[in-house]
Amino acid sequence: MHIATAWSTDENPALAFDGAYARLHDKLGCAPSLLLVLFTEAYPAAVMLAAVRALPPDIRVHGLSICTGVMTEEGFHGQDGRAIGLWGLHDPDGSFGVGMALLNGDPGQAVTQALDQALAEAGRPGEVPDLVWVSTSPGSEEAVLRGIKGVLGSTAQVFGGSAADNGVAGRWSLLSRDAAASAAIVISVMFPTMTSSASFQSGYSPTERHGRITAASGRVLQRIDDRLAADVYNEWTGGLIESALDGGNILPVTSLSPLGRVAGKVGEMAFYMLSHPDAVVEGGALSLFTEVEAGQEVVLMTGSPHSLVTRAARVTEAAMALDNIQRSRISGALVVYCAGCMLTVRNQMPAVVDGLNTSLGGKPFLGAFTFGEQGCVVGRESVHGNLMISSIVFSH
Repeated sequence: MHIATAWSTDENPALAFDGAYARLHDKLGCAPSLLLVLFTEAYPAAVMLAAVRALPPDIRVHGLSICTGVMTEEGFHGQDGRAIGLWGLHDPDGSFGVGMALLNGDPGQAVTQALDQALAEAGRPGEVPDLVWVSTSPGSEEAVLRGIKGVLGSTAQVFGGSAADNGVAGRWSLLSRDAAASAAIVISVMFPTMTSSASFQSGYSPTERHGRITAASGRVLQRIDDRLAADVYNEWTGGLIESALDGGNILPVTSLSPLGRVAGKVGEMAFYMLSHPDAVVEGGALSLFTEVEAGQEVVLMTGSPHSLVTRAARVTEAAMALDNIQRSRISGALVVYCAGCMLTVRNQMPAVVDGLNTSLGGKPFLGAFTFGEQGCVVGRESVHGNLMISSIVFSH
């Protein structure tokens, strides 16, 4: 059982994949059992699909586009918006499968199709995996999680991140070795011989500003305490979106001031899942990247560049602490780091990598910058949030 990573920013997409895969193979000393492929929109999905189809047929492949770059134990990698990162796991005694399905307006049906395919490929139909790694197009994450819970139960350990592009323009893509598409779901099921321990948190703290949602529809928050949501948010943030109250994009200015809802508690300590406001829409409502419901309590959260830089390492250490994992026994890790957080502290990403290397003892890891994050909070309930960070640590 072994984990390795590799990356490239070569201008030629095919050469970028081939070079990265050759280095990954050399590090593993063999072909991977499971291959995770992260790539930016500068590398066309069709080229990536052709590359993975040329691999040996017993390699399971899970791919998605990410924002701007990738990070590994060797650093942050991104050149003019192009990068590819590979994460390979060699575990011949484990079982792995990947399934992909087009959403086609029915996430529940797509989940069933992708899960059936993944479990069949793993040779474990009807079983609950040790770990489910999910990627989907932005906009359907909650429905996808509901679908997974409907098939596997509410305690299945589900982690992942939504596909992304470099400019929130819908140029994202997902792939397996069978197909590539922009509106799809890819699910990997893992039955590894190693232990996996995971944590899912934000780098934000609650403020004293809070209220109850009194009107909402899907991902549109209309009213808080029976007042226009945009007016309330603007008041809570000291006029942060004053210039956009009549409508407009607010995504660039709200990354350090998201809205939070309590996802669970340990003792008196609350754990929050976050919603990132991206626009003021008709009627003074706020458009978000998560679903919200009337009756939920919402609180203004606050973050800082320092908290975002240090949080990835702290989340990783929390994952290690859950199962008392010693650094000497770590094989590697997978990290999901919200693209909005990355863009906020992009110049400090080398410090994020340094912190992860310290936490993991220099073991290989691959970090994805996504447009939505999925993970398990208190009680192993899987949720979707924004501006979140997850870390899965594999050990033997």
